[in-house]
Amino acid sequence: MASIHHQGEAWHCQFLCHGKRRTFSLGKVSREEAETKANQVDYLLRRLKQRLLHLPPGTHIVTFVQFDGKIPEEAPEGVGA
Repeated sequence: MASIHHQGEAWHCQFLCHGKRRTFSLGKVSREEAETKANQVDYLLRRLKQRLLHLPPGTHIVTFVQFDGKIPEEAPEGVGA
């Protein structure tokens, strides 16, 4: 289950994947937008677990969920590391 937390002026989304905590920044967004993103992350993780979605080879799970399962041609520097 994904969750959000507020640190400084930014919201962050975190989730567990294979027993490891993963976190990425959502930036300066509203609490409502952060909660919506956490729900989207939950949905994508559930679909991966059900094998209805597949993580493309070489794609980091954080990049996958951060970009709603659509991998950009070039991930911005530092994303998914």
